Amino acid sequence: MSLPRAKVNYRVFPDGESYIRIEGEVKGDVVVAVQSCSPPQDKRFFELLQLI
Repeated sequence: MSLPRAKVNYRVFPDGESYIRIEGEVKGDVVVAVQSCSPPQDKRFFELLQLI
């Protein structure tokens, strides 16, 4: 598919906290979030929740 992709900035701080930011404007757009569910699943699921 030739759909535009938004760049995602993901960081993990030394204390273990994570930061996710979508770069660019997606307000009013239809968005499809794709996230791997590979191990560790609990971490990947939380990343998905932060993303949406």
